[in-house]
Amino acid sequence: MVKVQPVIHYAPETCAFCTGNGSGRCKDGNIYDVCPVCKGIGTLLVAQTAKKCAFCSGNGAGQARDGYVYDRCPVCKGTGWAYVFEGEIENM
Repeated sequence: MVKVQPVIHYAPETCAFCTGNGSGRCKDGNIYDVCPVCKGIGTLLVAQTAKKCAFCSGNGAGQARDGYVYDRCPVCKGTGWAYVFEGEIENM
């Protein structure tokens, strides 16, 4: 039997302790120059949960949403699972 190390995907999420400010009054009621949790950045990398791949409906292959039949889904690479990262897109 082969043991496989799971791949964990991370995405930035707003720090709840400083509400994304990186400093100032935090959840414990104290005022900080730099948030002790996020170190002043305002976000933290948080492990994301896997979702069934929406492109192949979790099948990993076969007919996908675009109508083509794939030997292996190009989005989830055949695993049937995908990660969803929610965030804002900045206009350049």
